[in-house]
Amino acid sequence: MRRLAIVAVLSLFARVALGGQPNCEPPHRIDWPAGHPVWSLCWISPDESDGVDGSGLELRDVYYKGKLVLRQAGIPLINVDYDPGGCGSYRDWQHTHMDFEAGNPVGPPGSRYAEPATAPRTVCDHPGTDGGDFQGVAAWKTAEQLELTTQIQAGPYRYIHKWTFRPDGTIEARVAFTSRFDPCNQKPHNHHAYFRLEIGISEDGRDSAEELTPQRRRFRTEVSRRNDRSGGGVWRVRSKSAQRGYEIISPPANGIADAWAVADLWVLAAHDDELDDGGAREGPNGSAVQLQRYVNGESVDRASLVLWVHAMDRHDGSVRCRFVGPALKPLGNW
Repeated sequence: MRRLAIVAVLSLFARVALGGQPNCEPPHRIDWPAGHPVWSLCWISPDESDGVDGSGLELRDVYYKGKLVLRQAGIPLINVDYDPGGCGSYRDWQHTHMDFEAGNPVGPPGSRYAEPATAPRTVCDHPGTDGGDFQGVAAWKTAEQLELTTQIQAGPYRYIHKWTFRPDGTIEARVAFTSRFDPCNQKPHNHHAYFRLEIGISEDGRDSAEELTPQRRRFRTEVSRRNDRSGGGVWRVRSKSAQRGYEIISPPANGIADAWAVADLWVLAAHDDELDDGGAREGPNGSAVQLQRYVNGESVDRASLVLWVHAMDRHDGSVRCRFVGPALKPLGNW
């Protein structure tokens, strides 16, 4: 049934925007600020998002000052790995809504959209307990930011997704991991999230990527990387023809992938059948990410690109709620 819903949504949201504008209608289309927007985008609620396990709060056709930045973005992969003697490792899903507090719902019942006058309150604001009666996507709009928030459940776990857009072109992609009180999740474990960023800066689909830490290097073919221990990860995607790009910054607080988490960055050629890694559950690494199988020598030099960015948080007998994830900052002629 859910697959049929996804097909229906895909018919409404083309993968390539038409006419230089987001290809959706309100309330799924947001133009901010009203009247003189610097950001225009489409959002999709978790229950209608792409991927075998969903992608949470998914974005499509993200434009800054009328120029395309992201064709698609979301978090298709979230998994957890317990220390030896704990509860093993497994995947979690990103398509089941959970109640949180957000006022001013917009549209007919079931539209799953709200524009609260103040910041939404999720389980991060009262760790260990649920609250609220809104399920969906809340757009908190101020003079300084457009912030989109949703809350997801996977068993006792609660995942909070936030996308924040600022007037200077900055995008902050964030996720927080927490849970209701449960005997198992009090044992030491690491949560991992993998953001999928389908970049769309060049109109001709000919972008290039490079890393800046620990040294500057241009990527020629598909590759994976781990963060620098002191500097995190800093990468750039640029269009030579458009003379602009974006810097993607993963600070040290996002952690460094161990052997189970595999990597902190993948630079891949974009393919419509690589929206996740297949929802792996079995095999020698259990529910570990399987993105490495897409690194097969394809060119990423002046190509349509996808960056997967890893962020993690360690929980050790705590239900703390700390946001992690990359920031995207504009470069050049916007």
